[in-house]
Amino acid sequence: MKYNSFFKDFKNIFHITIPVLLGYIPLGMGFGLLASQNNLPIYVSLLMSLFMYAGAGQYMAIALFTGNASFSAILITEILLNIRHAFYGFSLLSDFKETGKCKPYLIFALTDETYSILTTSKIPENVSKKRFYMTISVLNQFYWVTGSMIGAIIGKILQNRTNFDFGGIDFSLTALFAVLFIEQIKSTKNFSAAFTGIICTVLTVIFWKIGIIKSSSNILLFSLALSLSVITILKRKKLKE
Repeated sequence: MKYNSFFKDFKNIFHITIPVLLGYIPLGMGFGLLASQNNLPIYVSLLMSLFMYAGAGQYMAIALFTGNASFSAILITEILLNIRHAFYGFSLLSDFKETGKCKPYLIFALTDETYSILTTSKIPENVSKKRFYMTISVLNQFYWVTGSMIGAIIGKILQNRTNFDFGGIDFSLTALFAVLFIEQIKSTKNFSAAFTGIICTVLTVIFWKIGIIKSSSNILLFSLALSLSVITILKRKKLKE
């Protein structure tokens, strides 16, 4: 009976993660293919997906590595790119108090998609919050690791046998963000954050075009910094009111 109950609960939770499965496998493959294109060993793709586990951060890391960026540039860029996860964690502090020793991993595995599921899905009956959170987090990372390994292996095979062009693979993550952006606006009906991000991005591109920003590689970095500055100012103003 216990085994039947376990598999029933696992099946219910697995169904919740199917949208992430369908997204993470191809996106992970894209990362693995891109890593292979840039002559990174398969084990590097595996280690990055296991211990870094940051989709956009991993794609960005490859570009920074191959561009011979300095350690400080890599560190600052990755922090700014992933700083949004700190806000995810703050909103789940009370829920994670009940997870015991699993808490460090849950914080580490809190990706955009995992956060979305944890905050919008109803916990099945007779399933503890700890098991629910852990199962979703482990499954989602498993999907990403599996996809990246498949992509890395295929990439090495294609790299050694053909002149297959990998150009444009990294755009798959941009496409996913665009879809998530639209869905978030539709679900929350709150346009302030979206409007702030769009305005900051447009301003950044304008600054680049007129020469204030010298290198196109700094566009993302400057846009993120500008967006965070605006959000911080607005938050402080709201608190004062």
